Amino acid sequence: MTIHARARYTLDDIAHDVRFADVSITQEDGARLMDYRRLDEVEPLGAGSTEETKAA
Repeated sequence: MTIHARARYTLDDIAHDVRFADVSITQEDGARLMDYRRLDEVEPLGAGSTEETKAA
């Protein structure tokens, strides 16, 4: 089955200097969980961001 989707974004939809929040959680026993409640969340760059350390 083929599924198509279409979306339209405006300039107000674009977020600068943010990244998507981590949805992958590693528990103390090593098990990995996905927290899909955070899928739409963003956080400012620099809040635990690895992108800044990669650029340095």
